[in-house]
Amino acid sequence: QEYGIETPLQDVVCGPNGTAFVTTDQHCYTCGTNDAGQLGQGHTNPVLIPTLLRRQDNNNNNNGQQQQEQQPPPFQVNSIDIGEKFSALICSQGELYTFGSDGSLGSGMGFLGHGDLYHP
Repeated sequence: QEYGIETPLQDVVCGPNGTAFVTTDQHCYTCGTNDAGQLGQGHTNPVLIPTLLRRQDNNNNNNGQQQQEQQPPPFQVNSIDIGEKFSALICSQGELYTFGSDGSLGSGMGFLGHGDLYHP
């Protein structure tokens, strides 16, 4: 339960600038320098404490209306690998996502081959 991870760990993946922790319920937490958005958190700020990796919905269709803020669902992760400036993960449904400068530019997250859009 240290650092907010309450579920037992299944895997730990270390890269030059980040670490990913995959739990037995297939949730993934990342932390590290994140200077290229390679941790998949939707920003390029350092992530000092392991933080749950959540899907990012980049389709803003609110037409000026306030929407109730809800947390996006976490990824269900089968595997993840972390490079120096990018990461890639495979979800339980077989989707491949990339993060960072050599993966998806802009928001730091994208479905491989589809830019920075979230595709359910």
